[in-house]
Amino acid sequence: MYAPSMINHGNAAAVPARLWTFAALALLTLAVFAPVRNFDFVNYDDNLYISENPVVREGLTADTIRWAFTTTSVSNWHPVTWLSYLLDVELFGLNPRWFHLENVLLHTVNALLLLGLLQRLTGAFWRSALVAALFAWHPLHVESVAWVSERKDVLSTLFWLLATWAYARYAQTNSPRWYAAGLGAFALGLMAKPMLVTLPCTFILLDHWPLHRRPLPEWRTESWRVAIEWHAKEKWPFFGLAAVASLITVAAQSGEAVVSVDQLPLGLRLSNAVGSYAAYLGRTIWPFQLAAHYPHPESWPWWQVGGALLILAGMSAVAIRQVKARPYLLIGWLWYLGTLVPVIGIVQVGDQALADRYTYVPLLGVFVMVAWALADAVALKPQLRAGAIAATGLALTACLWLTARQVQTWRDSVTLFTHAIQISPHDAMAHNNLALALAAQGKAAEARSHYEAAVRLRPTHALAHNNLANLLANEGRLVEAIRHYELALQHQPQFSHAHFNLALALIEKGDREAALQHLFETLRLHPTPQAHLQAANLLGARPAEAERHYREALRRSPGLVEADLNLGLLLIRQGRHAEAAPLLENAVRARPDSAVAHYRLALALLGLNQAAPAVARLRDAVRLKADWPEPLTLLARLLATHPDAAVRHGRDALAFAQQAVQLTGGANVMSLDTLAVAHAENGSFAEATAAAQRALSLARQLGQPALAAQIEQRLKLYEANQPFRETP
Repeated sequence: MYAPSMINHGNAAAVPARLWTFAALALLTLAVFAPVRNFDFVNYDDNLYISENPVVREGLTADTIRWAFTTTSVSNWHPVTWLSYLLDVELFGLNPRWFHLENVLLHTVNALLLLGLLQRLTGAFWRSALVAALFAWHPLHVESVAWVSERKDVLSTLFWLLATWAYARYAQTNSPRWYAAGLGAFALGLMAKPMLVTLPCTFILLDHWPLHRRPLPEWRTESWRVAIEWHAKEKWPFFGLAAVASLITVAAQSGEAVVSVDQLPLGLRLSNAVGSYAAYLGRTIWPFQLAAHYPHPESWPWWQVGGALLILAGMSAVAIRQVKARPYLLIGWLWYLGTLVPVIGIVQVGDQALADRYTYVPLLGVFVMVAWALADAVALKPQLRAGAIAATGLALTACLWLTARQVQTWRDSVTLFTHAIQISPHDAMAHNNLALALAAQGKAAEARSHYEAAVRLRPTHALAHNNLANLLANEGRLVEAIRHYELALQHQPQFSHAHFNLALALIEKGDREAALQHLFETLRLHPTPQAHLQAANLLGARPAEAERHYREALRRSPGLVEADLNLGLLLIRQGRHAEAAPLLENAVRARPDSAVAHYRLALALLGLNQAAPAVARLRDAVRLKADWPEPLTLLARLLATHPDAAVRHGRDALAFAQQAVQLTGGANVMSLDTLAVAHAENGSFAEATAAAQRALSLARQLGQPALAAQIEQRLKLYEANQPFRETP
């Protein structure tokens, strides 16, 4: 067995140059990504993660911390990433500047850590510096840094590097504390992004080079079995954590996130995997035409797949043949191939063929191959040294320039997806997201054209059908909207948002039963507070079921004012005023400018025989909405007929009653009857009699005999010059 080593060569005179290298790496990284401080959130997951996420917007609280560890929102379980967003909101609010700058800071720290780690592992400072610079400045890594939603990339890689550093110290010292530290950092990294599941495999690679803890197994010998047993015995806790994280991820991504084999056949997935391995290498060498989204091709030509296989086979053959002289080639190559496995598309999540962000860690292997091979070439032929330095400087300068250009494409959603369409004009997803951004700017016609392009390019694009339907529904074109909602559900039956939106359209159309079916399907798939609220609203004729849905809506969203208002009204109708009052008080506190909230609270207070506070709430209701006859009529009646003289106010009662009669055009029995009692309270019995006779005539015309009988009784009081007093 090889002895573990932690090489750290170099003399004191070189230290200032190395410190300057660290400083230059940090400063240039910060500088090239500095423009993101003025960038906005984009509608590519940033809305789901932050800007429109009601939990994240609350900041760091006991409840949101608990949520971070239990939610699988956005089809992921990554509590550490959620906690980082919650902390940002707590410290800086929803200002995107600080979210962007934190990503840049994490990326810069990762580059510095990488340089320090590689130098400590290998003793080759300048090769390590080249790897770190390529990592920090390569345009393929812009997406991981400039996209706020990819916080999980830069954050998980921080823990990846810390875990590797701790593992290397363990390899040197055999200290259980360093082993535990590595395991802890690995666990935190998995809770930032589960792509770290391949980390234990990279430890195996590092054991062979550069740690030299074990020799590479010989072909056709027992050394393979011995090596596997040795690694398994030492690293089983790491592999155990990786297995647990994998199971959690599969559970979190089951449903809408994972694309079925029916939608994307296995043969196409395998072709895309092979093609992607080669494509990432091509983009590493020639990083042009980079975009936020690369649509999945309908097929891969045989010659492209064959060519990609030849490239991969050739690279593998070279790495294997050079394993004795240049072990870094095989280690770097296996690092690249292995760390891409979770995102290579065999299990397809989303509709992209590949993504720049997936290269954030895998390209470390390629960068090591390049840096060490270049150094070996110079060592063999020293006359190449000047040319190698010039070529390296030119390559790094080109990376900085291309990265600066690529950073600008992430300025906002319109810029991002306009650029994506320029790269891939037939990208339906890019058309959809550009349409979303245009619609948010009020450019409905432009948005509609891009939605229509999206569904034309990909008729099965359920999200685009849903978004186009939303636009049409907002324009009042319900028939067209319903057709597109139905198309969305035809192509994606488990699309909960489409079920919910279709239900809203059907409610507006008046088809309540069909709407209720889609709401129940929404609740089965994704039981949101709004879906419970809408279901409860439709279940008015079934009060027990309606109450259950209102209470569930409030359990999931305690501040949902509509649920407080509507459940309060439901309870009032059942005579449960004591239960209704606290709900309606919550609504008034949340929306002090809501006339409805004040009015319904007044009804609850009247049911509790609290007339004075009820009058105050009614005065607020009519102040906020002076053209609403119901609270005007009720307020006038209380002020005219309440048995407590402290509550009555005849002059105000008459003014409010006259206003109600005017609003109803004299065609409402209760308004006319209230005008009568108000006149009587003011001693104007002739006017009271006239108003009561009009109310009596209208009640008889409308077939309301009970009300007519009550008005007749009051009419006798007016004729006897007596006001009417209501029984509480």
